[in-house]
Amino acid sequence: MSYLKKIEYEIIPKDSFWVIRSCSKCGRKTHFKNTKKFRVNANGNKLDIWLIYQCEECKHTLNLAIYERQKVSSIPKEEYQSFLDNNERLTERYGKNMQLFRKNKADIDFDRIKFETNK
Repeated sequence: MSYLKKIEYEIIPKDSFWVIRSCSKCGRKTHFKNTKKFRVNANGNKLDIWLIYQCEECKHTLNLAIYERQKVSSIPKEEYQSFLDNNERLTERYGKNMQLFRKNKADIDFDRIKFETNK
């Protein structure tokens, strides 16, 4: 008879991740938080889209690249409009996307992550 019981939990971050990065204005490593804003820049028929983070101390900004040099037609219209509208749900989704942080070589402060669990 086995007394071992397997329990699985799903860990869900409540808020966007905080980034630890050297701030060029402060001159030291500080925490950057999600501003819940996107920056969309068009150059000809190519788009760059960033999620904007801000230094907790001096408000200097850090842009995390979501799309770089993408054709407008390659981005779904609804998502593109959400970027232009600074859709808060979308900023939270990207603010919790580990691949985005890896791609941008951004260090996450795991000690500041608030999370909930589901069984």
